[in-house]
Amino acid sequence: MSALPIGLLALVALLGAGLVPGTAPPAAIALLAAACLRPLPADRSFVWWLRLSLCLCLWTAFTCLPVGAALAGAWRTGLAAEAGGFLAAYGAVLGDATAGLAVPPRLSLHPSGSLRWLMLLGGAVGMVTLTASLRTRQRLLAIKGLVLLGGVVAAAGMVGRLVLPQGDRLLWWYPVSEIGGGEPLGPFVNRNHFAGFCAMLMPPALALTWHTAAPRWPDLADPDDEAAAAPLAVSGAERVLYAVCALCLAAGVLVSRSRGGTAALLFGVVIMALLWFRRGPLAAALATLSGVAIMVLVTLWPDEAFQGRLHGLRDSVEAVGARWPVWLDCVRVWTRVPLAGCGANAFGMVFPRITAWAAGEQASHAESEVMQLVAEGGLVGFLIAAAALLAGVWPLLATLLQHHRRGSARRGRVGADAATLADAAGAPPRHRLPYAMTAALGGSLSAIGLASLVDIPLRIPLSAWTAAALLGLAAAPAPRGGRGAARWLRPWLRGGLVALLVGAVALVWYRPGWRSLYRDREAWLAEAGSADIAAMIAETPSWWQAWYVLGQRLSRLSARSDAAGLSDARREAAWAALQGAVRANPRDPRLRGELARALWQAGRWEEARPHRDAQMALVPADRGLRQRWLQDEWRAGFADAARGLAWRLAETARDPAEAAGYLVWIAERELAEGSLQRAREAFLGALARRPQERRALVGMVQCERRLGHRDDEAAWLQRLVDSGHADGAAWWRVAEFALADGDRVALEKALAMAVQKDPRRRRDAVAMLQAFRAATASPGAPAQEVPAP
Repeated sequence: MSALPIGLLALVALLGAGLVPGTAPPAAIALLAAACLRPLPADRSFVWWLRLSLCLCLWTAFTCLPVGAALAGAWRTGLAAEAGGFLAAYGAVLGDATAGLAVPPRLSLHPSGSLRWLMLLGGAVGMVTLTASLRTRQRLLAIKGLVLLGGVVAAAGMVGRLVLPQGDRLLWWYPVSEIGGGEPLGPFVNRNHFAGFCAMLMPPALALTWHTAAPRWPDLADPDDEAAAAPLAVSGAERVLYAVCALCLAAGVLVSRSRGGTAALLFGVVIMALLWFRRGPLAAALATLSGVAIMVLVTLWPDEAFQGRLHGLRDSVEAVGARWPVWLDCVRVWTRVPLAGCGANAFGMVFPRITAWAAGEQASHAESEVMQLVAEGGLVGFLIAAAALLAGVWPLLATLLQHHRRGSARRGRVGADAATLADAAGAPPRHRLPYAMTAALGGSLSAIGLASLVDIPLRIPLSAWTAAALLGLAAAPAPRGGRGAARWLRPWLRGGLVALLVGAVALVWYRPGWRSLYRDREAWLAEAGSADIAAMIAETPSWWQAWYVLGQRLSRLSARSDAAGLSDARREAAWAALQGAVRANPRDPRLRGELARALWQAGRWEEARPHRDAQMALVPADRGLRQRWLQDEWRAGFADAARGLAWRLAETARDPAEAAGYLVWIAERELAEGSLQRAREAFLGALARRPQERRALVGMVQCERRLGHRDDEAAWLQRLVDSGHADGAAWWRVAEFALADGDRVALEKALAMAVQKDPRRRRDAVAMLQAFRAATASPGAPAQEVPAP
């Protein structure tokens, strides 16, 4: 079975990332099937871990089943009632198969996603069980293989970033949607996931590089294992290879520019050094110093974006502060469903409905495995997962604590005590890995634990199953000829596993949404028919994308329908679907705008206005959007509503210029309609916000002129002139006032400025000035030209 670890690692490397359609579920089933080939450990902590893991799997599966309203709660029942009411009202439009579709409440608000997450969990359980069944020599081989896997993945990711820019593609060929700024790197859709994977494997790489051959531990001897008597032998060439892998892992973390990944790498190396220092101080010091040297060497890379990101590591606002709103939303989800949570892999479906800050781009995950587990699993799921994790790491903690407390002077007596315990009835053999590898496993699990606090690396199969392999390597091994091999000999179990594997393959090809664990929702919606989307709404009533796509399709079908009755029914169904999308995602301005526009064009103005106002509130910086809605309100004939909207927009404007623009626009329309007093009030409101607004000053001049207020008109003209915004018409009006008052100096200045602003008025200006001089000059005095300004 020496080739088994290498084969498993190859399986994880090729299929574990979940990118190739249809591979992740069969890979999980294959891991479970392979685990049954091996003898199961009989250690009490492993037995409890296995029981709790199975309980978590069963609980996840139970949340996907229909339950009663009393168990589901009022919130989940209300969501199911919304979808049920829509399907009951418009099922005939969607198809005969949809008309009688039931919508029972479930504990999980995304059952399909929960079942896909169950596949990920099942693969992790199989990987832990499989690696825990390995003997010492196989475990050492597995650790070496994991380090080599990490080095290859890190090198491939850096090559892809530097040599072949990927953009929105993984491995240079696989397109990825819904990235949202994650920056794909290597086989990961997010650079933070890539960095977490590299940080997790850094401690074993350093341990293999600096581990020194030492005699076996007498307190961990196992006469049943021939490999226990042999120390871990690492040749010089291997050390160079593992050092190169460590360099690639550190470089991969820093090239990703991930703050969380960098912190996880440093944390894992420090924990490994602290655990290792008492047993091998020189090797631990060399490993730590080499890790620091590698980090320093990589940080000298002269790239501006890279250096800027490194300096940003010290910025707590960018590194952690941006995650606080998402974590608060996790608390909001948990308070809605405190016991059972919203369901595994369902946070992205519930987040848009409960968030109090996000608009437009939505968070598909909680930026923290711990917070997302609290929101999705509730108290029940969180406690089961925490207990299973504690049982899984207990052998590692016990081993580390044991060797931390016992000194080298007591090794002989400790060995005798261990032999006595080993001879006890039913006592399983204990951990036999070299202590350096044990400390490295502790550092690796610490690194991935810290990364899980600020990201979701364990949602990716490659990272999750690699972490599961490390957890299994830390478990107490199984005795020879254990229970697993005997059970596998039973034909019914063999046939059941084969049937399960075939069923998984058939399932992923029958339902496209199962072909990959993540990043497939948009592709599924593009391929599915209206009836399939309606069925998905019945299963996941909080999925706003499904509501939105269904509404768009029904709207297009209604435009192409020949029958008037069918067209109206489809149009009503489209509006109802868009309203469902808005209820599921009330803070998306695009949804609000499309629904408001559809209702407005249909003449349902009262229903459209609340969505219009919500859309404008969600995008306060979009001045053009407000201007268009203001124009639509006026053109529809609602002058009072347009007037009120203009004043409301002015009150909520971001700057005085924007506020004055709304009031000037409505005032000019009032002036054109002859509502002089209302126009005057709007112009005054604009000037109160922006005293030098040219259009408002011109409007006030026109209002006072049409109202017959000559003195007020002259005052506003003077204010317009003083502001420097007077045009040719304004200066001509000033000239008329000067002519009437007999002010020669003012007349000449006004006419000169009027001609300068509008040269076409020169002849009229000369005529006016000649008339003025003819009326005021002595007889026989010659007329003069208009002076130059």
